[in-house]
Amino acid sequence: MHNLDCLNMGQAKQKQYSKIEFLKIHQICCYCGEKATTIDHCPPRSLFIDRKWPESYEFPSCERCNSEGRKIENIIAVIYRIRLNTSVKDAHLGKLIMGLRNNSPEIIKELESSNNGRWHRQELRKQYGDMGDDIYMRGYRVATIDGPKMREAMEYFGRKMGKALYYKHIGRRLKGKLFTKSMYINRNPELLQIIANMTPMFATLQREFKNLSDQFTYRFNYNADLGIFCAIAGFKEQLGYLIMAMDEEFYKSLPPDTIDGLNEIFDNEQQKSLVPSVVS
Repeated sequence: MHNLDCLNMGQAKQKQYSKIEFLKIHQICCYCGEKATTIDHCPPRSLFIDRKWPESYEFPSCERCNSEGRKIENIIAVIYRIRLNTSVKDAHLGKLIMGLRNNSPEIIKELESSNNGRWHRQELRKQYGDMGDDIYMRGYRVATIDGPKMREAMEYFGRKMGKALYYKHIGRRLKGKLFTKSMYINRNPELLQIIANMTPMFATLQREFKNLSDQFTYRFNYNADLGIFCAIAGFKEQLGYLIMAMDEEFYKSLPPDTIDGLNEIFDNEQQKSLVPSVVS
């Protein structure tokens, strides 16, 4: 027991030392620009099975930016950890769903779009064709994630992730314009192809040599000199984000019709997602 206690104390000291060293290098909160006092994980650990998040996705944050989004991250974790491949075990998902039911009942109410089984089956057929009936029998239902609370959570998470990825790849905090769009991955193939052509680089996401791209992946492109970053990120088989961020100087140089086009592309539309029957 004594040796184990010493080991735990040693690990705690090493973790604290690493935090101090990290904040010596990264002194400014990448989200708001205040003094960084803590380390934030983005995407959050709660989105990943066994909380094994990608290495190097740690960001300098003030206490306020780190703590204010925790409830929203729990909401997002429920939506993004759902997957159609039920061969992958996710024992923690049920606990997250119960926590959402207990702590955010207004979100559950928004997700429960209909109790009509026929409607759910029809919606699943529209999206998945002949597979829709099988998906329905496996306990999945359709939830409209367009309620005000759910949309607020998704937009908040998109902005936070956009600022974090900008910081990671550009090397400085975003001081300019950020466009984000949450979307159903399979619903806009033409738009996805356009963005894919603009983002030829793939992020390497792993922890302890384990590839995590089956849980979260993104492709991107950037120009550090101009301060432009573009990405398309996906969580599991369903939902993802389009992200475009640019320095204020570059954004102001864009002609009005280009800005109008960007606003049209990144207009968030009504979406639907699959949820286990335990939610609905």
